[in-house]
Amino acid sequence: MNTRKFYFLFLFALFISETIVAQTITVIGKVTYQESPLVKVNIRVVNTNQGTETAADGTYQINAEVGQTLRFSHVGFKDVEILLEETSTVLNVPMDDFVESLDEVVVTAYAPAPEEDDLEVVMNVKLAAPFGRKFNPAAHGGVVYYLDQREIRMLANPDLNLALKDRYAGVKGPFTWMVDDIEWKEAPVIAYSEIVQMYLANVPGVGPTVFIRTVNAPEQLAAKRAKEAEKYKNQNFYQDDALNADGTPAEQTLGEPREVKGTITFLEAPIPDVNIKVKGTSRGTKTNRRGRYTIEVSPGETLLYSHVSFKEVEILVEDITERIDLEMIEVSNELDEVVITVTNAEGISEKRRKKAERPFETSRGRFDPSKAGYAVGVVDGEELSNTYSSLKEALKGKISGYSVGVNGRAYLRGGSSSATQDYPVAWEVDGVFTTDEPTYLDLSQIEAIYALKSLAATNKYGTLGAGGVIVIRTKYGSFNAAEKKKQEDLAKLQNQNYYSDDAAGYGGIAEVDKPILDALKAKGSAEAALEYYMESLQDSLANYGQGLIIARWFAQQYGDLSNSQKVLEALSNKHLKNPEIQKAIAYFYQELGMTKAAVEQYKKVARLRPEYAQSFRDLANAHLENSQFVLAWRVYMSYILGDNDISGEGIGKTIYSEMEYIYFNRSNQAKIKEKFVPIHDDIQDFRADVRLVFEWNTSEAEFDIEFVNPERRAYSFNHSLADNQDLITDEKTKGFSSKEFFVEDLQNGEWLVNFTYRGNKKPEPTFVKLTVYYDWGKPSQRQEVRVYSFQDQRVKLQLLRLTDTLLAVNND
Repeated sequence: MNTRKFYFLFLFALFISETIVAQTITVIGKVTYQESPLVKVNIRVVNTNQGTETAADGTYQINAEVGQTLRFSHVGFKDVEILLEETSTVLNVPMDDFVESLDEVVVTAYAPAPEEDDLEVVMNVKLAAPFGRKFNPAAHGGVVYYLDQREIRMLANPDLNLALKDRYAGVKGPFTWMVDDIEWKEAPVIAYSEIVQMYLANVPGVGPTVFIRTVNAPEQLAAKRAKEAEKYKNQNFYQDDALNADGTPAEQTLGEPREVKGTITFLEAPIPDVNIKVKGTSRGTKTNRRGRYTIEVSPGETLLYSHVSFKEVEILVEDITERIDLEMIEVSNELDEVVITVTNAEGISEKRRKKAERPFETSRGRFDPSKAGYAVGVVDGEELSNTYSSLKEALKGKISGYSVGVNGRAYLRGGSSSATQDYPVAWEVDGVFTTDEPTYLDLSQIEAIYALKSLAATNKYGTLGAGGVIVIRTKYGSFNAAEKKKQEDLAKLQNQNYYSDDAAGYGGIAEVDKPILDALKAKGSAEAALEYYMESLQDSLANYGQGLIIARWFAQQYGDLSNSQKVLEALSNKHLKNPEIQKAIAYFYQELGMTKAAVEQYKKVARLRPEYAQSFRDLANAHLENSQFVLAWRVYMSYILGDNDISGEGIGKTIYSEMEYIYFNRSNQAKIKEKFVPIHDDIQDFRADVRLVFEWNTSEAEFDIEFVNPERRAYSFNHSLADNQDLITDEKTKGFSSKEFFVEDLQNGEWLVNFTYRGNKKPEPTFVKLTVYYDWGKPSQRQEVRVYSFQDQRVKLQLLRLTDTLLAVNND
């Protein structure tokens, strides 16, 4: 066993012995390998003669004291040691293959010979053959030659055609080649090290055929993915995490297939015939004419969304994934590296996209959609003609949310059927604003139409623009052409990283939640309001997010955290198996300053997701906020000693930052005994004016974070599949959903922090926790926790204004 790990566990055992009176508990559980029970696993209480072994079904029972260590051992598997706590009454232990470390073996330049294949298994397969046929070697009436990796490596000639020609009687070239189900007319050029299996046979109607399966064959990729998933599963987990909340044996749910549903759209319109495939398998489906789909998939598998007109999107399925609503990303037709001899007609959708990103002038100033936090509907003038009876009729079906009411007026957003839609569309033609439809326009002379629907886009028009504004630019517009050209040239030279004052303020309580809070307030007292919530309201809420808002309301309205906790506990009990909801509840405990409750809540999340890196960090951070420095350091160290990756900008960096804080500021209180090497040279180098940590409760959340410095220069962090798919895949693989930022020096001025939400592929809101550490690492350090609820997409909101007045006068 790793000496450092043993030393760490020994120190922790000493700590436990000093704080907890010896207590005997009965531990039960099941030991498995790849989800199958392991028989005769030795289970010993370290440094005693107590022990037992697993039964035929992998189960065991043993009595031990809190603070003692159980060692699970079996020939061929790594030993597992688990320190017992008072809650360690159920321990389900997955065993891992024993692999010797490189410093204990002699490594040669030759790869070991592979094990012999089970011939009965490898011959009973269905291989794709030419003309859409299937070929089963075991059912073939003639001779089939099979070559495994050992025999393939012995082929003398690197040219496959020459190596196999005349080698086997009855199957002689010329050959038809099938490589991973794809037909080749000539011998493929493949390194023998990449070939796993090879079959040679005379296929009826085809002739001599060579079937080659490489390391990239679907079944090989699936096996590799399963191996990787097994490597991540229950690996390096925190010992307390093996428990269920109710003390019963934990259910093994990871890997169980489930239905995932969703809708695929582009520009708010459904996209039919999008191919959805489980990567590395033959399982798949397509969207229907409404853009909807259903597919069966297991956690850990990857869904691949593809369509000829859009970029491929890959999404890793997690334990919580039930719905994925996806906005496709259009593929741009790049021609600068292609020689083409015919005119390339640019698609309508591409024109709309480019025009949608082009700045345009209005009577209220210049709009730049590429910088805006909202969508702008665009209609190209080429789509319009005088065949339509009127402009408002011509726009039907061309702008999402556009409709004509029974009163003859045009409406945006909800349309005339919406009870909240009181304002018709306003119009602007070549800089002239009006509330009346411009019936005088010649439709063939319209250059472009822009539909401004967002409140952030129309607020410059006042109440007259509350129903949205349709901006029309004609070919004979009143804008000066020379001035327009000058402005366009200046725009090209303009620094695009400057902030354009386009963020709205965060509203706090959503309109849909206000009637609920008013009804609670009308009860007159905290007791009556709580009784009304528990007996009548909690089961009729639209989603769990409203329950969280109500918990906050009790604290703000009555200053009594006990009622808030009762609401949060009821929510937690209602959604025991949903880690995303449990995590959001923990966020609110932290915002309300209920640090002890937050620790217990994060333990629930860790039990649901013991293999997630975020579980380690959140539990350790909760201990830290609760001034439990020894426990915080212990959990952080359990992640480090698990040989987890702490490089790069991901969760490892966040964990190391917080470990450095303990090391520099709380070393004695944390009783640090390990040799810890900080990244920073000293505490002065470590400190910063502000540290910001963003966390989100669902890994499917997409958003942009914009930082604006005192010079009004903007910096953006893009968290979306379109901009950063590799990051999101890495987050899901390692299991984290957080990001830290530092402002080392606020300078003399103001920093802004803006947030643009882009959805989470499902109807529930996303909760984002922002922890702001002022005077990070300094004696005057203080922190503020804010939790935001996001559901409306593409609206840029201002979350923070940071100035040096927020810092302490003396930072030394």
